Amino acid sequence: MLEGLATWVLNNYLGKYLENLNTDQLSIGLLKGEVELENVPLRKDALRHLDMPVEVRSGFVGKVKLQIPVSRLRSEPWVIMFEQLYLVAGPVKLNEYDEEAEEAAAQGRKISQLDGLEAAWRADQEARGETSHYASSYFSWLSYGTSFMTNIIENIQLKIRDVHLRYEDNHSINGQTFAFGLTVDSLALQSSDDHWIPRFVYGGNCKMAYKLLELNNMGIYWDTKAEVYSDKSIGEMAVLMLSAIGKQDHEYILTPVSATACVKRNLSEEPLRSRFSPRITCDLKLEKFPLSLSDAQYRQSVNWNKEYDRLEKARHHRKWRPSCNVQNNTYDWWQYAIQCQLDKIHKRYEGRNWAFARQRAVDIVKYVNIYSGYLRNPAIVSTDCKVLKLKVEEELGFNELRALREIAMERVSKELDVVQREKLPPQHTVSIQENLSSPTQSGEGILQQWFPTWGGWYSTGAATTPTTPPGDSPEPIGHEDTHDQEGDITPDTEDTQLSGSLEEEILYVLSDSVENNTFMKRDAVFCQLSFSLKQGSFCLMSSKMLGSAGNTAEEKDKRTQLFELEFANVKMALESRPRSKSYKFDIELGSLHMHDKVTQDSAFPLLISPQNSETSSSGLKAAMSRTSTMYARLTTMISPSQPKMDGPLFSLTYECRPFNSKADHKCVCPLFCM
Repeated sequence: MLEGLATWVLNNYLGKYLENLNTDQLSIGLLKGEVELENVPLRKDALRHLDMPVEVRSGFVGKVKLQIPVSRLRSEPWVIMFEQLYLVAGPVKLNEYDEEAEEAAAQGRKISQLDGLEAAWRADQEARGETSHYASSYFSWLSYGTSFMTNIIENIQLKIRDVHLRYEDNHSINGQTFAFGLTVDSLALQSSDDHWIPRFVYGGNCKMAYKLLELNNMGIYWDTKAEVYSDKSIGEMAVLMLSAIGKQDHEYILTPVSATACVKRNLSEEPLRSRFSPRITCDLKLEKFPLSLSDAQYRQSVNWNKEYDRLEKARHHRKWRPSCNVQNNTYDWWQYAIQCQLDKIHKRYEGRNWAFARQRAVDIVKYVNIYSGYLRNPAIVSTDCKVLKLKVEEELGFNELRALREIAMERVSKELDVVQREKLPPQHTVSIQENLSSPTQSGEGILQQWFPTWGGWYSTGAATTPTTPPGDSPEPIGHEDTHDQEGDITPDTEDTQLSGSLEEEILYVLSDSVENNTFMKRDAVFCQLSFSLKQGSFCLMSSKMLGSAGNTAEEKDKRTQLFELEFANVKMALESRPRSKSYKFDIELGSLHMHDKVTQDSAFPLLISPQNSETSSSGLKAAMSRTSTMYARLTTMISPSQPKMDGPLFSLTYECRPFNSKADHKCVCPLFCM
């Protein structure tokens, strides 16, 4: 049983990436509970589903391991581990073409996109049902309960080690071989407690779930003078790929960095009404983010981008491309160019007769009817209807099929709405869909109609100003909240804030029965994402000092630095509220410095820097050590007694459809954050 389960998982999820994956490759120690694959090569068409002019040249996975604690299922987690994932890719070869494989891949991509639309539609429809089995299972991940399977799913650990993805090209630019790639030492995802310490999580009445993601030494490089790895044996390639991880043997655009992401998920089955209680919270932290770019890297990237665009266009015509050279075979190449244009003309005028048009119309009508029945119940679709459905899906393109499927989805949606309304009492089906679209747009009319004496701040017309108590001056229309940040409420607006929160909760309850009971719209705030970076840099470099004979690390270090831009204490935050079709974005920059690396012993090494007491005094002392005259002049221009900058250098807050406001947009950007 364990072997069969492992085989099914590996074949369904890894089969399209790994070569010759079958049961015989599995070495299972039932007593130890381990399912392990070793040295599995990657399929040559593993990247074909991406629809890019890129193919796998060589690669393998050193180890795929499923660790199952058979004797300690209730106390130890399941572990999924990948080690030594090495992939070498390159541009597709235009003279190699497999028509059947290309057509099958294109059809697979088209059906996959259509299935994604269908899955989204089914999730939306099932989420509206009150007693739907699929709706309950769709939201079951929010609260697993205390079952045995709950503990297994919640505590699955994913560990990935030694990852090296490389793209090399020796054809795009004449006389040059370059390569760029991604290296990762390790990536781990595991459950943790509320203090972000990894541990086994037991089911029960847990209200929150915590996941910890740790990334170690991820780097991105671009080698302007590279060695071709794909021509070597698997053993030699593995040694070269392994030696590059975490080492300085490459011209890094992004020097290896480490990051930590803390994900917190609320498991409550009830909708979260408070704006301070998001469903998902994610906090990403980086200590450093050093970027660098040389002139040689920039020139190669521009030239490669042009060649990539040309290859993207040419790969669609590989069917007619001659395998011979252009010289002494001009007739074949002229026929190739002519055939490429004739194919477009034939497709444009294909079926310009009544017989074809009539048959296509009949097939389209049948397809919509068949797909409508398939949406109602897939089990009742006959074999003949399935054959016709596949035939139409092979003949038509994605845009045409999407339009036909949307027609069928709308037809079935109306039928389901009628059935749902018949199940509800009559008083609940009147004016709900007419008046209620979203809390922010339809709430005024509903509350004003049901509760005429509710407040008075809602206007009866578009141009009417809000009602104010006697003696108080009306608030300007363009004026926003009287507080700078949420939670900092002034006494004058505290009652309005509380009333607005109560009003929002009532509107959310009213709208649950219509369209806002879906996965992303059940809560007031769906997710909060935050990002913090302590120190980052971007350095422009010149490769003129780089020797042309070799490509060693010592010569790469001789690249001349021109300018370096440093920034520190960068913070960004995004709050998503799909229920009210609003969001909030914050960004903050602590400091910014630009260093001059061109001028030797420059009196002004800092071209751009915040002016405070520390930078002024240090800069003046450095200048005084070089020349006392310049120091005397600078002391008259910049006073060392300037106040220290306490706040950030730049801060911006933008909010679309803010809470408790009739404005569509809100933007706060102080001129001086000090």
